[in-house]
Amino acid sequence: MFDSKLYKETFSQVHASEETLAEVVNMTKKYQNNYLRRGARMLLIAAVVTCLLATTAFAYVGFTQYENPMELLATFFGDGNQKSSDGQIVHETYFDLEYDLVQPTIECVPLDEKTAEEDVAPYVSGVGESVTNDGDKLTVEAHLYDSTTDCGIIYYNLENSEGVSGYELQFDGEVWWPGGEKIVVRNCHGKNYIVEGETTDTKLSVAHYYCGIYGEEPYIEVGFSEGNTALYLPLNGSGMDAVSFAGGDIKLSAIGISIDAGDMEFLRKYDTDGTYLPPMTDNIDSLVISFRDGSEYVVDKDGEEQVVRNYSYCINMEVDERTYSFNRLIDIEEVVAVIINEYEYAVTE
Repeated sequence: MFDSKLYKETFSQVHASEETLAEVVNMTKKYQNNYLRRGARMLLIAAVVTCLLATTAFAYVGFTQYENPMELLATFFGDGNQKSSDGQIVHETYFDLEYDLVQPTIECVPLDEKTAEEDVAPYVSGVGESVTNDGDKLTVEAHLYDSTTDCGIIYYNLENSEGVSGYELQFDGEVWWPGGEKIVVRNCHGKNYIVEGETTDTKLSVAHYYCGIYGEEPYIEVGFSEGNTALYLPLNGSGMDAVSFAGGDIKLSAIGISIDAGDMEFLRKYDTDGTYLPPMTDNIDSLVISFRDGSEYVVDKDGEEQVVRNYSYCINMEVDERTYSFNRLIDIEEVVAVIINEYEYAVTE
């Protein structure tokens, strides 16, 4: 699926002809559609993860890099491993295309330990299962999944005694494989971020933030892009505690938010031919969560002078549906409102 929001963030300050930009969009769509078609082809099962997603007790079995789920959550949602950004402008060149890229402002905060321990840690499963392919060893260490918002995180390691190479890092720590993804996560959409404290020359540690489960399979598949080995992470866990807004069209948990904008008339716009389009989440210019103490969490802001991206991953499931995976934990009991653009929605339940 083409992530138009991601495209808009990346090329919001592009100075080039419309024909050139359209070509870039078409190339991106073609690549991602081909990728999804490849992702639909099933790998043979080499190892099935039998541990179920824990909902009432910590699942310590399977943790090899961390002693307990709290240490793992500090890596996922704390400020020690995440990358901050001050929104600087960088001049980029891609073949004959030159543009100014506004890197988004990213604000990382310390782990909310109370929320982590009470609301999130019980949903972390230690996995500790491995598969190998051509000298590479893939180990899924842990999995966190929230069915309420369809958000989750997969923590895995890629090891090779002769060294792990071929990947590049983006400014925010995102892992990118220019020659093609070596590890593929199927049945969901997400991004890979490096865990620097655990990464060495012979091991790449990754936190894969995802949201938006697709297909009918009750699992997420993690495996090599080449070969026939994979691991399967079950999706049979219950959802985290959540609060809702806009009559249930907005669902908010400690790790993410899902938005159904079908009835949000302020997200309508006219097409170039004058057609009045239905509400679209592409028209979300800002997303803010307001708390009882008066503080705010600016999740997303797409302004002319500043772009804020305090989320790890975002996807449009449909034209009127969007899910954000947070870059921090929030205490849902302290939330009083969600503000989309200038429209405020108070807690309804």
